[in-house]
Amino acid sequence: MKSLLSLLLIFLGICASAQSDQLVINWEGALKTTKLGSSLESMNLVSSEEGVYTYSKQWDTRNVIDVKSTKFINVKLEAVPQSWLNAINKDKLPSEVNYQFYSSQARNINYSLLEISPFIKKDGQVMRVTSGDVKYAFAKAQQSQRAPLSISNSLLASGSYYKFYVEETGVHSIDKSFIQRLGIDVDAINPDQIKVYGYGGSPLPFRNSDNDNFDLREISIQVVGGDDGSFDNSDRVLFYGESTRKFHAELDTHINPYEDKSYYYITVDGANGQRINSYVEPSGGAFTTYDTYKDYQFHEEDENSLVKIGRRWFGE
Repeated sequence: MKSLLSLLLIFLGICASAQSDQLVINWEGALKTTKLGSSLESMNLVSSEEGVYTYSKQWDTRNVIDVKSTKFINVKLEAVPQSWLNAINKDKLPSEVNYQFYSSQARNINYSLLEISPFIKKDGQVMRVTSGDVKYAFAKAQQSQRAPLSISNSLLASGSYYKFYVEETGVHSIDKSFIQRLGIDVDAINPDQIKVYGYGGSPLPFRNSDNDNFDLREISIQVVGGDDGSFDNSDRVLFYGESTRKFHAELDTHINPYEDKSYYYITVDGANGQRINSYVEPSGGAFTTYDTYKDYQFHEEDENSLVKIGRRWFGE
């Protein structure tokens, strides 16, 4: 009896953790959606390439969802109107609805994102999804198993380090005059000992527990013209530096909310520095030529903070 009762309690626990929401897509008008769970947020129909679409929905949940437990079932379909067919790439339609499920957290709010392929080809006919059930379970709470932090002195505890900043992302050149303006004795430089440190322009994670970097990171560099053992007027140091203007996924913004300048450190003391490895070019001829590539631009300004606190800013 005791074993049977234990099994019953386990079964009830599993059933209690199972969750279900319904996704209903109203294709009429401007592609607006009905309720999913308790959320009425908008949903996006995105085209990754011409005629290939992904339909997505994000909503908030009270707990973190176990992504592996998710299922999109009981899918209902209807025929796509004839007038839509020219806008859909029928050659790349799947034979069944593909879906991906993501779970994330921001400002102590758990978010879930469902992405589906809204159009499929079934028995030679193009169909679209009108509804389906989202089945999932909440993830079990786990204690963070972090290794004990080994405390040691920072690199900055000894030696001389000189701070500078970059304002654009790309390959930067440091010449003798720039090093001299930083205050370094250029006549005593051993080019092999030049080292550059930094992390680029990304802000620290919102939670201290998510930060695994506790000291400066050395960057591989290229020293041009230092083979003679001295750093002359024509010599230079090349390194790849990142500005603060880049996409920061945790903040969903391209602007670092704390700093407009991306700082790096250079030293000529101590051991030899890391260098960029030489690349051996392929000897064969090119068999594929690319004359186009994808890129994007953004316009984003931090001008107003509605509550005068926090990391969320708005532009014009």
